[in-house]
Amino acid sequence: MVTANGFYGVGCDKKCPNCKDGACDVNGKCTTGCIAKKWGAFADNKWDCDKSCSVGCPSELCDAKTGKCTTTPCVTNWVGDNCDVEVCADPTKWGGSCATDCPAGCTDKKCKKGNGDCLACPDGLWGLSEATGCTTACNA
Repeated sequence: MVTANGFYGVGCDKKCPNCKDGACDVNGKCTTGCIAKKWGAFADNKWDCDKSCSVGCPSELCDAKTGKCTTTPCVTNWVGDNCDVEVCADPTKWGGSCATDCPAGCTDKKCKKGNGDCLACPDGLWGLSEATGCTTACNA
């Protein structure tokens, strides 16, 4: 059963979540697809629409059933079937849009792209975390 006017639930008090044309069933499952930039599980001809398309997809648009970008190629610094794996061309940067500098204490100021952990520390130092870099001296 489909609800009317974009609402569902007892007394039609809940708005259909991220549903194209505001159309959902009595349980809040979308019946006509997802709004732009959303996707989700698909079963029994209904969508959950609870996930966001990757920022790596051009215009952040993706298939409502699979999350795969509707156009290619991925935007700069993003790869993968869903353009959801970020890569940084600059080895001294990490994080969203590769805008965060790797910790100064890392060897050659290089770090992991996903979390900012140092790839290596200079001799005599340790502490790979993004927060501390390589600042802790080793005990002899």
